[in-house]
Amino acid sequence: MQGKPVTSEEISRIKHLRLLGLSIYVIAKQVNRAPSFVYGHIRNLGLQSCLDRSQFKRGHEVSDEVRYKISEKNKGRKHSEEWKMMMSRKTKKQWKNPEFRFMMSEAFKGENNPNYGKTFSEEHRRKLSEARKGKQPMKGKHHIESTKQQISKINEKLWKNSEYVRKQMRARNVKPNKAELRLLKLLQTISNDWRYVGDGKLILEGLCPDFTNGKGQLIELFGTYWHDESEEEERKALFKKVGFDTLIVWDSELDNVPVLSEKLMGFHNGEQS
Repeated sequence: MQGKPVTSEEISRIKHLRLLGLSIYVIAKQVNRAPSFVYGHIRNLGLQSCLDRSQFKRGHEVSDEVRYKISEKNKGRKHSEEWKMMMSRKTKKQWKNPEFRFMMSEAFKGENNPNYGKTFSEEHRRKLSEARKGKQPMKGKHHIESTKQQISKINEKLWKNSEYVRKQMRARNVKPNKAELRLLKLLQTISNDWRYVGDGKLILEGLCPDFTNGKGQLIELFGTYWHDESEEEERKALFKKVGFDTLIVWDSELDNVPVLSEKLMGFHNGEQS
């Protein structure tokens, strides 16, 4: 077939088949040509890349008609074992990235989730549970120190993103606990301007302060179990950089309401911080 002349109709057919997403070998069979011949003309047409195989420029959306044609052509096709192994390695590498996992999680939330609105039977749930057993690759294992540091850096970067923090707060359904409700009630006897913002309504330097009056003042409620005294000055200095005065209240102070009320009043009036 090497001596067979090339016609414009044949080139058009190669282009058309490539636009449908067919591989070089499939096109070669369709036009009864050698794969090298087809590849050469696909390259000349600028269609050799899977990311740019249409008359549309990269980044432009492909029409639904073209997508449908590609889908129909790919039905029933089987990938080679080498291709499956390559994609498996690529997928594993992507899912090791926390940013990629977060992006995928957001993409399939709500109505975008194929299981949105569905109710699974008890039998189906039991089967899902059984299928997952023994398939936790990190069960009983620990990351090496370099991996821990890498994950820590990525998480630190994510938590500096205000939108990411808000989504995390919404996902965790953060609400004021009993101690915070007691403090909020006390604050509102001083001024109705004080409100709870620890659910992600206000994010500063990747952190969510507990209370604000909207006038450049913040109040943080520290639990003695979760915090130590060294954090107090660090938190004040951090929020001071973005123009906020901060008062730290410890949960143990809630037991002495008269003294705490006086402390809160003094801070609200600008007498102390």
